[in-house]
Amino acid sequence: MPAEIKKDSHDDLWKAIRSQLIEKYTRDPGAAGYGIYLVFWFGRDRCKRPPTGPPPETPSALSTQLIAVANLSPEERRKISVCVIDVSKPDSIGKAVG
Repeated sequence: MPAEIKKDSHDDLWKAIRSQLIEKYTRDPGAAGYGIYLVFWFGRDRCKRPPTGPPPETPSALSTQLIAVANLSPEERRKISVCVIDVSKPDSIGKAVG
């Protein structure tokens, strides 16, 4: 299964799901239209702003906005998985416990 992987700060973040994953990779007969768009979330301050609307505040919001911006058809939504993995540093690092 083809996968397209991006950092949340990549210049093509908001268009690669369509221009790369769908247009180039899922068209392969072996893929049958299926693919994974994998994005690494480093935190809201690093995420590339969407073309319209507010910037995402959470990994879940980024996933939702990526699907909306890509304007996926019902068939594409069934075959394309958008996975955002949170790799941001926890807020508690370096803070005293207690």
